[in-house]
Amino acid sequence: MRDWDFGELPEEVNFVRNGIRLRGYPALVAEPDGTLALRLLDSLARAEMATRGGLRRLIGWRLGPVFKTLARDLPQFQRMTLHFVGLGTQETLREDLLNAILDRAFLSDEPLPRDRAAFEALLARGKTRLSAVRGEMGEMAAAILAAYHEVRRMLSDEPVWAEAMADIRDQLAHLIYPGFLARPAGVVAASAALSARHRVAPAKATTSTGQGSSAAWRHRALVGVAASGSWSGTRNGSGTMRN
Repeated sequence: MRDWDFGELPEEVNFVRNGIRLRGYPALVAEPDGTLALRLLDSLARAEMATRGGLRRLIGWRLGPVFKTLARDLPQFQRMTLHFVGLGTQETLREDLLNAILDRAFLSDEPLPRDRAAFEALLARGKTRLSAVRGEMGEMAAAILAAYHEVRRMLSDEPVWAEAMADIRDQLAHLIYPGFLARPAGVVAASAALSARHRVAPAKATTSTGQGSSAAWRHRALVGVAASGSWSGTRNGSGTMRN
């Protein structure tokens, strides 16, 4: 399957198996071998999530050379890869960023297409947004990863702060992880990580005037991160504040 040539993709179907009436949810699935397939899943949420992945693959195919150029020339990508060290590979980051760009340009404000006409309309609208979204996502991702790198650089191994540092590392792991850019919770990560970076500057300024030690300003800044960025559940997209 290389195009939308399978007719309608219904939201749900009813069928009978072994005398039992069942309900299934059709999905366009991006298979691990690089192909597309139609599958019947057991929940609407799972089917919609899988179909988003299938649509991204189909959109990439339909964009052709435009998509290849996009993948090759992602903005600020080399800088991002330096800040992604320890989280995943360069290709993982590339895939995450491409998924986020395609989601925002083609799938963010639209219901999932259920037939070829709806898919073609979605494709046409998304093409007009693709260039702008590419720039916006590149800038946002670079800023988030730079802030993440800066906060990690500040973390202390001093025993007196071990509990606080462990909590901050846990929070960072829930905010920034492979795949976060393609999830709605990526917006949460951006807000928390950038606010953390902005808290560092005042603390550094205090140190430069001789009013505190390097360890002291780092501790104050990281306590600020913990106070403002206590988010849990972002890996599954819930983005719940943790008090």
